[in-house]
Amino acid sequence: MDDLEKTNLKAVVSDGYIVMYKQVSLCDLKDHVDFVARTGKRMYQVHSDNSKMKCSDVYYNIDDAVDRFLEIKRVVR
Repeated sequence: MDDLEKTNLKAVVSDGYIVMYKQVSLCDLKDHVDFVARTGKRMYQVHSDNSKMKCSDVYYNIDDAVDRFLEIKRVVR
């Protein structure tokens, strides 16, 4: 199930959507921030305002971003 969830998350984020779960989000900044879009590079942000775990991290690799998102998601359940 974990591999299927990772594949689905990558597809959704690659299509320009933001994934959210209990104040934890995952997105491609290229689709939402103008100056990142102008660079042409993909940058993925994992952000959490959840009281159980707060963070805001940027990744250049979608696999690392998805892994971090799932790690935080397990903590805040």
